[in-house]
Amino acid sequence: MLKILTLNLHGYQEIEFDKSKNAKHFFKNYEKIQKKITQFILDEDIDIAVFQEAVQHKDMDVIKEKYGVKIREKNYIKVLRDLLLKDGKFYEYAWDWAHYGWNVWEEGLGILSRYPIIDFKSKYVSKIQNVNSFNSRKLLKASINFNSQIIDVYIVHFNWPEEGFKNEYLELVNWISSESINNFIIAGDFNVEAGSKVYEEFISIKVNNQKLIDVFYEANPNSLTEPTFRGDKFNKNARIDYILTSKHFKVLESQIVFKDDDKCGRVSDHMGVYAKLEI
Repeated sequence: MLKILTLNLHGYQEIEFDKSKNAKHFFKNYEKIQKKITQFILDEDIDIAVFQEAVQHKDMDVIKEKYGVKIREKNYIKVLRDLLLKDGKFYEYAWDWAHYGWNVWEEGLGILSRYPIIDFKSKYVSKIQNVNSFNSRKLLKASINFNSQIIDVYIVHFNWPEEGFKNEYLELVNWISSESINNFIIAGDFNVEAGSKVYEEFISIKVNNQKLIDVFYEANPNSLTEPTFRGDKFNKNARIDYILTSKHFKVLESQIVFKDDDKCGRVSDHMGVYAKLEI
């Protein structure tokens, strides 16, 4: 059984920096939110967790280089990994960024895995490929050795339909098809509302000659549009975060987590999607 989580982290935007004494105080306060995430990972024994809007501040010191990417102090993914390590759980991690958020945050995607990451790649899929543009979008691919089976996990954060989603999604489809592996998972923030015309179009596209499984909908057929995004002044609440799998996975369970009223509560402007899968 494979347990997976996807969550858009909302960067470090859940606490106002101006209300902290200094940067050290701010990051210490933010650990309260990060510990909610790691506690869920521990409680549910998550195997793979993928994240969007995972950030590091451009002025923080570089502490290491991983897969050719500079990792800075307080990199959100490394903080989660280190908190898990303090609780005795080792996770491999990888991260890369696509653009600046608020001009100071190097914003991207990341993964935590209890199983070995044997290969890691990232690539731009957006038409704009400039770190100074919010519409620059990368995807990550982590190849994971899960009990002697290789699973390719694609971590995504696409633009909205009017900003280029369709072409970006087709770039992903072509990437997966070129790899010719049957066991793959696509997870992340699609910025496409469940049940919309664009949703119906992308979910119907076969990848490697396989119809994809929308994991949450497969487990909850009466909840197609249950929101994963809380909404803001620009967009209404909607289900825009997905875990999709190839046909070789069986869906055992899937839930929307980090709701306001569940045991973990809010950690982001998005909720997470959690699933148990069998391969």
